[in-house]
Amino acid sequence: NFPKLSSLKVHLLSHNGIRPYKCSYENCDWAFYTWYKLKRHIETHLKRRDYVCSESNCNRRFTTVYNLNTHLRLHQRPKCWMCSLPECTQAFHTRRELEVHMKTHKDVEAPYKCGVDGCSKSYFTPNSLTSHMRSHHKEEELRCQWTGCG
Repeated sequence: NFPKLSSLKVHLLSHNGIRPYKCSYENCDWAFYTWYKLKRHIETHLKRRDYVCSESNCNRRFTTVYNLNTHLRLHQRPKCWMCSLPECTQAFHTRRELEVHMKTHKDVEAPYKCGVDGCSKSYFTPNSLTSHMRSHHKEEELRCQWTGCG
């Protein structure tokens, strides 16, 4: 059920593939079911970024409120990657964000070290070390990092 006849008409357009609202910008083939979506699309051509993320330390800017709202949903995801230092309460959405953060603790040494002779790489998460081993030392065997262990 649709609240208005216009809503039903737009819905029917989606079934027959007709997109009557075409972008008039050169080399742009986008077309839309509604005038509103075309208008929103045209804002991306104007390069104006009037919509600013309100999250602290983000400052990302967007051409449309729709794009801003899509971005804001990223901030609402759970932060599963926690800083391992007892005095730090930071948490992050991705392992990469955590690793970038860990570099801000300048006096902290990355505990997960590559055991391959001649490689001095070290990482803040075991997953990062595993990724390094797979991509850079495929042929090398994994060795225990414990001092005195073979």
